[in-house]
Formats: sequence, structure tokens, C-alpha cells
Amino acid sequence: MERKTNLVLLPNGLGDSIQTLPVLQLFERLENTKTLVVAEEQVHALFLNVFGIKATFLTRDDLIGSSLKRTRFDALLDFNGLNEPAFDDVLQYSFHQTVAHTLFRDKKSKKGAPCIKVNDVKVASRYFNAVGYSPKPAWTHYYEMTLKLFPQLLIQADLKGFPYKWPQLASKTKRSQSYGLIPCGSLMSKHWPISSFIELAIILEDEGHTIHFYLGENERAYAEDITEKLIEPIIEINLSLPDLAVRLQQHKMIIANDCGPMHIAAAIGCPLIAIFHDTLPQCWFPYAKANQKAIGGQFHTVYRGRKTDSSWPEVGTVKTLADTMT
Repeated sequence: MERKTNLVLLPNGLGDSIQTLPVLQLFERLENTKTLVVAEEQVHALFLNVFGIKATFLTRDDLIGSSLKRTRFDALLDFNGLNEPAFDDVLQYSFHQTVAHTLFRDKKSKKGAPCIKVNDVKVASRYFNAVGYSPKPAWTHYYEMTLKLFPQLLIQADLKGFPYKWPQLASKTKRSQSYGLIPCGSLMSKHWPISSFIELAIILEDEGHTIHFYLGENERAYAEDITEKLIEPIIEINLSLPDLAVRLQQHKMIIANDCGPMHIAAAIGCPLIAIFHDTLPQCWFPYAKANQKAIGGQFHTVYRGRKTDSSWPEVGTVKTLADTMT
């Protein structure tokens, strides 16, 4: 029997890519099938070493610059289309069928293998066109797209959490009394003010906790203010994603903005408070475990053209929630 080959194009964003984990793990159930996953270079080590996804990972350049661009794939799942088309310039796919499948508004046929292609839909409501503006966890949309091509992968999924066993990277029997704070975010509109993070850190430090700040390159400027106002903070900048995952699992609690590292913490089961502002926790924080909470954020009515209150949560509110959870 000829072995089938599937091509999966992951989203560009780290958090968006992590939302595809349930689907990627489900692909391991397909017999006599090889899955090629095209992803940003930074997620390769994370997915292989931390999340244990059994697939062949490629970058966009790996695909376009190799003989794979002339390969006939038996199925294509283009999750990257949620952001922008990934491979519209690659014409050498020797697809052999025409199937029109999409859960979303822009229904455009693509000649080729059974394919779900989300075409350059950039309106704010793109995730909710198929569900009547009723937000669901983002991973369930990827899952529903996949079932259009692979109905045999239907599972009794728990919509409150990822349907796979979370990795354990560090001992959970003896958590330290430290807190991990992540004031990052791809957009400044996602940043709970650094002054609020520092105010919270001062309170926690006064209670005897060690405070770890995890910063990306864009947040490097925060380090000086943190060092000046706290007694003995530990500041990590630009850790590799696998190293970050191991460190996060060792803390008593993580408090983070809606960002890629927050999604890592959520997916590996860290005690977590995720702070939202102008995005939807109903969609982008789907884990709903007892020791993981989202605070703040928009309601789905914003996508019907109505404004909602998107003010940031107060420091005292976040501290009270942390005390309740710990």
C-alpha cells in the first residue's frame, strides 16, 4: 500500500501554533501516513522536545527550496491562512482533485488534493463566521477543519482542555515559592502595564517570594525599571523556548499577558493567571483547568460592532485571584 503524505501549514504566531497541538497529535493515529509540518523555525524544538509531536518539521524555505514543492500531497491543511496565505506562489503542487472545504466566510475552491484553505480573511470576525458569533476555544476550529478531511479522527474531545496528556518537564511535587511574571506580547495592546507587573512583584517580594521576570527582545527595556524597584529580581531575556518551558513549570504560579510564552505555560499545565485586554479569553484561553484562570479581555459582542469595556484589571484584583488559587 502506498504511503500517504499530508502537508500541514502552521500559523506564524507562537500562540496560534500551540493551538494546533491537539490536531497534530491526532495525526499520529493515521496509519500508513506521513505528516509534514511547515512552521516558523522557533517552534520546531518546542514541538519536538517539549510537546513530543511525532512529525517531520520544515520551514517555509525548506519546502520551497526542495523537491518537496513538486510532491503530490494527499491532503493539505493550511492553518496559516488564518493570518495570510502561505504558499500562493508555489504552483508545482501536482494535486489531482478539486475539493471546496472551509468553515469560514471566504469560500474559494482550490484545485488539488482534499484541502481546507482559509483564504486571506483579515476581518476581525474571521474565527466566528461559522459558529454564529459564539466563541469557542481556538483549537476546536482547527479540529473541525481537520475532521472535514479526516472524519476518522473524530474523538470525544473535552472542549475545556487539550485532548492529550500534558508533558511534565519538572517535578511538581516540590514547587518553589517563586513566581514567574511574563510582561510580553506581540502587540503593545496586549501588555498589562509594566508598572502594574512591578507593583505586583513588589507585593509578592515583600511576602518572601522570589520573582522571575521573563522578557523577550522587545521587552529588554523593562529590565532597568525592574532592577531599580525590586530588591533581588531574577530577569531572563530571550531564553530558548524549550528552556523557557522547563523554567516555567518550576514556579508556584505564572502571571502573564496574552502572549506566546503564556500559551506554553498553559499547554504544559502550569498554575497560571493570563491577563487579557483586547482579545477574547473564550477563544484564546481554552484550557479552563482548576489552577488556570483568565482575567480581563473582550466579550464576543465586540465582533458584532458593539464596544465593550476593555479596561485593565487592577493589581489588587490580580493579587487576590493569585492568593485564591494558591
